[in-house]
Amino acid sequence: MLLRRTPIVVCATVLAMALLTGCNLERTSAPPSRGSEGDAASTQEALRPVGEALKVRVNRDRDVLGLSALIASQALDEAARLRAEDMLIRGYLGAIGPGDTSVAAQELMAVAGYSGQLGELVYEHLGPLSALTESTVGAWMTSDAHRKLLLDTRFQFLGAGMAGGSEEWIVVVLFAEVPAQLVVTAYQAGNGLINLVTPTSAVVMGGLAIARVGYGTWLKFSWPLLILLALLTMAVLTAGVLLS
Repeated sequence: MLLRRTPIVVCATVLAMALLTGCNLERTSAPPSRGSEGDAASTQEALRPVGEALKVRVNRDRDVLGLSALIASQALDEAARLRAEDMLIRGYLGAIGPGDTSVAAQELMAVAGYSGQLGELVYEHLGPLSALTESTVGAWMTSDAHRKLLLDTRFQFLGAGMAGGSEEWIVVVLFAEVPAQLVVTAYQAGNGLINLVTPTSAVVMGGLAIARVGYGTWLKFSWPLLILLALLTMAVLTAGVLLS
């Protein structure tokens, strides 16, 4: 009887500690400044059309060269904004900040759910917001290294963010190849299809033995189903890329 009650007692204790911790945090934490939050929100709303125009301009330049358009990602927008704000606050411009040992953009994009080929472009615009898009993309297109990254055919997604004020702005555009969740989904789907016919699978061979069906007979029966499932999987993965 005591053993049966032990898990309940432990769960109740953990729940009580969590509630007490939450109450303590609520008491000790200082309330956020409504003014600063409102200013930040209004600034981001003002910058949103500029970010959209920047992404449109990037895709326009790619389209002129016959390249496919990149899909805008809100997750990458947020990661780009965080990168721009970090550079502004810590006073640097580049992939790695002072004292950092890793590339922050890659970590942020991984948290956002992207993997594969990743890229980041950074630019400091000195001038009004109205000239930011042309100034930024124009500077990148005249630099061989930046132009190569901007026109990389491996990328499928992009996001843009900026931070600053007056006539000093830090602009960040992030590029990503494929969402990590789609990589996992593709692997699981392919693995599942192979497991339906692999002769080393205990489930397949055991089931065939119980049903008294030969492996060759099973292959002849299952290959149309496998083709259908493969086509459906590709359609779902394609939809996943477009809807990400």
